[in-house]
Amino acid sequence: MPGSPSDRLDALRLKKAFCKCDRGPSYHGHCLRCDTVLEHGREWCQDCEPFRPYLRICKNCPSHFLLSTNGVPTPWCQSIGICSEECFERLLTRSGLPARYQTLSLDNFNAYLPSLRKNLRFVRNWAQGDLNTGLFLMGGTGTGKSHIEAGLMRELYKRGLTGSFCKARDFTFRCQSSFRNEESIAEIVAEHLDGRFLVVDDLGSEKPTEFVRQCIVHLVDEAYTDQRILVVSSNATLDTIEHIDPRIASRLAEMCHVVEFNEPDYRLRIARDRRLRRGQRRR
Repeated sequence: MPGSPSDRLDALRLKKAFCKCDRGPSYHGHCLRCDTVLEHGREWCQDCEPFRPYLRICKNCPSHFLLSTNGVPTPWCQSIGICSEECFERLLTRSGLPARYQTLSLDNFNAYLPSLRKNLRFVRNWAQGDLNTGLFLMGGTGTGKSHIEAGLMRELYKRGLTGSFCKARDFTFRCQSSFRNEESIAEIVAEHLDGRFLVVDDLGSEKPTEFVRQCIVHLVDEAYTDQRILVVSSNATLDTIEHIDPRIASRLAEMCHVVEFNEPDYRLRIARDRRLRRGQRRR
């Protein structure tokens, strides 16, 4: 995340102090609300002074905004400290969420089967709940687990929480390259656990060497001891993970609710429907 609110406010003041307005490059200030030119040392004009308590600095950029007054509802993004919806989308990008997943939400998840509708209701309730435990999304390829993860990230960010997304395979690749890149495993893990929650996609897809197991154990154990919220998806069951490393399975069993996705591969279903439509057009 960017610096503290005071650091971002200092950057905003500096930008205004050295602006290139029609007054020239001299050192001066602008009102933080209406942009009126002010003498050096002042930040608010006389008319805007009453609005000072409503000033907020965006959590994601140096921009500032004023909370709505006189009973006008504050936009949802500003109510969580983000200046605009565009800045909120940039925040999701900075969290590590892949570009393909950034348009996904729980609202556009295609729950075409009763079992999927049941799972969708469960994760919606979880995202609005106390978050004392995480989620372990278990099921085969193409059952919608990654879509659910992306939607949950969006919901958690809307609650004002911050976190990050990582693919288990990318995490282990980075750990394996840490010596060449002059990084430590502890630094990589700390970076992923910098926020309140962590989403780990496709756990178990990595080659289970001893080094890889140790890296995953370290990540899960740090999330456990730091009481981070874990959302994990995997094609493997907890029993399968237990055979790979009992320590990982034990931590996940305690930290997470298990949500099973037993539906057929949705991508293959779409591909079959596409072939059928092409065949019908040819007739």
